[in-house]
Amino acid sequence: MYHEGFFIRSSRAMKIGKHWLLFLQQYTLATSIVYSRGLNRFAVIPKLLMLHHGALRLIREAQRAEEDGTIWTINPLAESVQLQEDRIGRPSRLSRRVSPRQIHLRVCQRSLISVMQFLKRADADQRGLFAI
Repeated sequence: MYHEGFFIRSSRAMKIGKHWLLFLQQYTLATSIVYSRGLNRFAVIPKLLMLHHGALRLIREAQRAEEDGTIWTINPLAESVQLQEDRIGRPSRLSRRVSPRQIHLRVCQRSLISVMQFLKRADADQRGLFAI
């Protein structure tokens, strides 16, 4: 999904969704094997259910797109919060570099500058929003 644009062709989305489900199935199998052996190797986190729902949604949208003849589905990463999670900690680093007298204003300004720089880099990304 990271190599796709905002839209994914339905045939490709179907493949991604099926591989996604296969990954979850194999991960579950691996956790079952190590658990039965009394080993602590895989952390089963609650997000696995969310990942399962994401895979099913991608497959359903691919099927719907093929039935409607639109051939496009929306990349699930478009609704992902990974960017926000990835940027945790940045406001605290920004706040250590400003004067305490105007800390709130300066942290907000520096955060906006940081986001602007990120968006400029994203605009230069040749993958773009349109899958060809």
